[in-house]
Amino acid sequence: MSNNEIGGYFDVDLRGTRYTPEGTKAIAEAIRVSPFITSIDLSENDLGSGAAKGLAQAIAVNTSITSVGKDGLNLKDNYFGAEGWGAIFAAICSSQVSKITSIDASGEGIGPEGAKLIGQALGNSVNASLTSVRYAIDIDSLNGSFGVEQYICVPCHLVGQLEQQRNRRIL
Repeated sequence: MSNNEIGGYFDVDLRGTRYTPEGTKAIAEAIRVSPFITSIDLSENDLGSGAAKGLAQAIAVNTSITSVGKDGLNLKDNYFGAEGWGAIFAAICSSQVSKITSIDASGEGIGPEGAKLIGQALGNSVNASLTSVRYAIDIDSLNGSFGVEQYICVPCHLVGQLEQQRNRRIL
């Protein structure tokens, strides 16, 4: 674990430390109450969907983290699944105080169920800060004809337009 202080704000590296459920709750509480954590790397911890729900509640009220991805709250390789990522997107999208401007959940194996949850969260978003979303859907799980992931990166205000073009592939 390493911490870097930058002008009173902290970047925290907790990558690959394999936290217990109690440890994850403590981290979520720190994210929830600290106005000084600007980035925290929780990648490669195999936290699972239960931890994602606890983190989601903390992310919704945090005002110092501005992105979910490599340069903000890094949640890569934690096996959150559809339910966990759905909870994270729902928490961020339903928050009027969150300063998160971008979410990168690409490469996380979000299937059709997760895409549906994410779409619902984005469609009902009240978060004025969120402008960019990137996640991947395994197209093979949708129709069996492609063996690649489909990457979606769109400004959130275009989500309604995407719903109208639901059957088109977006690359």
